[in-house]
Amino acid sequence: MSTDLETFHAGYAEAFRSYLDGGGETGLESAYELGREAVTGGLSLLELAGVHHDVLAGCIQKAPPSDVDRVAHAGRSFFLESLSTFEMTQRGFREAQETARLEQLHAARLRGLADAALTLNSTLSVDEMLERLRAIACGIVGAENSTVDPAPGRGDGPGAPLRDRGRLAAPLVDRDGRPQGLIAVSGKREGEFTEEDESIIVQLAHLASVAIENARLYEQERRIAKTLQDNLLPEELPDISTVNTWAEYWAGGDGVDVGGDWYEVIPLPGGRVGLAIGDVVGRGVRAAAMMGHLRMALRAYALETESPALVAERMTRFARTLDGDQMCTCVYAVLDPASGGLCCANAGHPPPLVLTSDGGASFIAGRPGLPFGVSGRTEYAEAVVELEPGATLLLYTDGLVEKRGEAIDVGLERLRSVAAEAPLDPEALCERVLESLIEGPPDDDVALLAVQTVPQDDSLDLTLPAEPRALGPLRRRLGAWLQHTGATRDESYDIVLATCEAAANAIEHAYGPGGAEFGVTARASGSEVVIEVHDRGAWRERREARRGRGLVVMRVVMDDVSVKSDDGGTNVRLRRRLERGRQRGGAGADPD
Repeated sequence: MSTDLETFHAGYAEAFRSYLDGGGETGLESAYELGREAVTGGLSLLELAGVHHDVLAGCIQKAPPSDVDRVAHAGRSFFLESLSTFEMTQRGFREAQETARLEQLHAARLRGLADAALTLNSTLSVDEMLERLRAIACGIVGAENSTVDPAPGRGDGPGAPLRDRGRLAAPLVDRDGRPQGLIAVSGKREGEFTEEDESIIVQLAHLASVAIENARLYEQERRIAKTLQDNLLPEELPDISTVNTWAEYWAGGDGVDVGGDWYEVIPLPGGRVGLAIGDVVGRGVRAAAMMGHLRMALRAYALETESPALVAERMTRFARTLDGDQMCTCVYAVLDPASGGLCCANAGHPPPLVLTSDGGASFIAGRPGLPFGVSGRTEYAEAVVELEPGATLLLYTDGLVEKRGEAIDVGLERLRSVAAEAPLDPEALCERVLESLIEGPPDDDVALLAVQTVPQDDSLDLTLPAEPRALGPLRRRLGAWLQHTGATRDESYDIVLATCEAAANAIEHAYGPGGAEFGVTARASGSEVVIEVHDRGAWRERREARRGRGLVVMRVVMDDVSVKSDDGGTNVRLRRRLERGRQRGGAGADPD
């Protein structure tokens, strides 16, 4: 806090007069106090001398001639006492300030080390950790540059820091003291590196050594866990000509424990297909072991009986023999692709979702039974639905729809809404759902299994209302049929685009508002697809210059386009040769 010069001047004058009146003894203590006050108040030596000169000059002017020498002598003594106290106090003040500065710097560096420990130990990626370590090293000692060499076997061994005028380095060591690299800083911003800088870098290197080794161990354990998880899940789904299938598994959380989510596709006698998805509660070796046992057991029971409910009952009894503390939710369904019949049993699992070509998305209703392992005697009901040709069934685990602090119904509706707008193709459906519902690494494991019935006819014949809402179902039905023909994803996209352009023209030009119907037929012959869009109206001329680009688009993406129009209506014929020809079963999949 600064001292007011006028106030100090008045106090100095009063103290000096007291000193004069007391014969040189009284007021001396005031001189000492004035010296300390000048220092703490931020007065300079020049200001102190100026105050003394003004006060002394005033006293000499007022003193009788016979007393001038005494006043001058007393002034000299008083000033010297004040000055002595001023200098001692100032010296102590500077030392105290320097001590405080050093203590603050030391405390800041200790805080820096604590922050570094927190930052490094909360970083699981070795590469990210090394990047952060370089920035921390520069900041903690005030350096311009830093390098970190994490190569094992590099460095000068434990307890061997290096310091010269422009560079400071310390070794990274493992738990056994073996060199594991080097951390170095250079370009001190102020002055040269000190012994304290060296001590700080050594401590930072020690912290970093432990953190780097832990991160390496974590990454190794994570790889092992991922390998174990991959080995516990099906290596690939079976190739079944009557259905298209796709599965996705995303590991959740940052831990190294494997999860208990699993899925299964089982070819059954009579052309039927068994479908299962499950979620063992918990994580780790116990959950993984139970998951592996349940997968094998379900395959065995599925091949023994046609009833999903009976399979579920046997599974829950089997689960009780494994571990009384473990349980698993599961949906097991049997699909007959020829008829579209689907029968499923639910053991405490989120309900399957059925997607249809008209944009419908609905959950399979039914009363779920208890999860496997909760009770040894549990009966399960069966829900029966019929899937139309080209429809897709989506099975999933709760990590897809559950969020902390949110009712599961909210997550289910979010899934239904997203899936209703997604393609029916299993792979594209899974991609769209995961992209839309999972933001960043999931908190819990997520497994998806999508199964689409494959149309078995070589042709497609549709009659649709001449309304814009018909284009969505057309895209989905035609896309499913094109998979059956062996069209690639790019080929399917082009063909569907051209067909929908023709259909849009039929809706707009042939009928206008309130329209009637239009038809779409598709035929596959060898490596060629022919599609016809026909209506019973007459196309109008282009009404706006910016409209009527449909034919241009069709001719760009198709090999041949022809339009015939007469009194009976308009027929648009589209032809496209496929690159790979006809491939049933898994059609449309890109080659490995």
